[in-house]
Amino acid sequence: MDDLLSRTFPVRAAADRGGLRVTGLDPDSHWAKFLGPGTEHEQLVNDAWISLVGECGAAAALTASHGITWDTPVVREQRVLALAGADDRVVDMVALACRQDRVRRPWEFEAAFARRTARVLPADLTGLQGQDIAPLRSALLATDLLEDVDYRALDASQAMIRFNRAVVALAAYRAVVHHIPGPAALDVVTCAEPEPAMKASLRLPAAWALVMHDAVPLHAAAADDRALAELLEHGRIDAGRRPAVIGALLRAQPGPGLHLDTRMGWLWLTSVDGAGVRHRFLQPAAFGTHPAGRVLYSYAAQLAFGCWTPPTGPTGPPPAGRFSQRAVRRAVRTPEAATGAYQGVHVLRLTPPPDQSADGRSAACGPGRRLAHGTWRRAHWRYRVRVGVRTEEGKLVGPVYKAGVEGETFTYESRFVPRTRIRPDLPLRKETTVYTVDGY
Repeated sequence: MDDLLSRTFPVRAAADRGGLRVTGLDPDSHWAKFLGPGTEHEQLVNDAWISLVGECGAAAALTASHGITWDTPVVREQRVLALAGADDRVVDMVALACRQDRVRRPWEFEAAFARRTARVLPADLTGLQGQDIAPLRSALLATDLLEDVDYRALDASQAMIRFNRAVVALAAYRAVVHHIPGPAALDVVTCAEPEPAMKASLRLPAAWALVMHDAVPLHAAAADDRALAELLEHGRIDAGRRPAVIGALLRAQPGPGLHLDTRMGWLWLTSVDGAGVRHRFLQPAAFGTHPAGRVLYSYAAQLAFGCWTPPTGPTGPPPAGRFSQRAVRRAVRTPEAATGAYQGVHVLRLTPPPDQSADGRSAACGPGRRLAHGTWRRAHWRYRVRVGVRTEEGKLVGPVYKAGVEGETFTYESRFVPRTRIRPDLPLRKETTVYTVDGY
């Protein structure tokens, strides 16, 4: 088990038994090319597990009921799924953590919400709304995680699967949910990597953040500038049955400040198996310059600098003692239900990119030369842009550049620039044709 956990691996749904299967990562597979270099994530996941057990209240319940202290050297250094108390009773920590009210109650509410709503989750996971977080997130916590198991009857692979499922389920229900609506998802997923100074300044809005959006195919997320331009020009962005990304789970570093933990994140991926069944899973991935790392940084930048609309109306399940099917039916019919207000969903405010750039002027391409082909510029961030301070009437208080005073006449902001079609009046450069030579 230690051998398997010491390298990055894809976790995918197993159609034959409805669980999860862990497989070694083939360095030549499309997963390896997308995820980039592996990460020694065993201790990172265990650190998250230790923190989550405390956050959900299981650590306090363990001490109160069995007199066992959760924060011990053994717990910190090993993956502890079960502990034996003074009463000789073995406590299943996975089941204990998932049964805590801070986790189980919102999960039960979301599962009931998903069953009662008239909206059906789109099969291709496009056109998602805020309320769709209910069926997506509730599927992460299956009922078998709430039941005590005898780990002596499980092999190492089964125990590891249960451990990883518990971590992502607990984290998802401790996270603040953020929804990127409609076509903005493509720009966020394919955004250029932020500059180093911007990466160092990234902060999360909460200790855990869960991002959800329409399915964006992995081949678009991994494309370089030229490949992305061809995909955009020919309309080949539809995910269909191909593997796609629908969001991510990010964590802040322990301690004050909510600095982004860049050691590891989880990408929310989806794929269709040979039987045509679509599966969804959270895959560990490292931050970095590879495609998956670039996507994680893009999510973090939006969480840190994007404009988010907080939920309006009641959030969370009804108070204790009032949770009933009748309360769920009332909640489903409210106007706030579609935006995911009951699940505390924050919605990104981002103007959809235009089909074509408004600027159709020609541009020089060197002395005496002009551009012969147009192109697409991928979405990117402009870090620390000077923005003038204005009065309530919209007038500038003072100079923005020369003789400007930071904090009085101007401030610095980070600006997100959506993808742009450069010179829409010119055709794109033709695709390169590759020929094979006989004998080679």
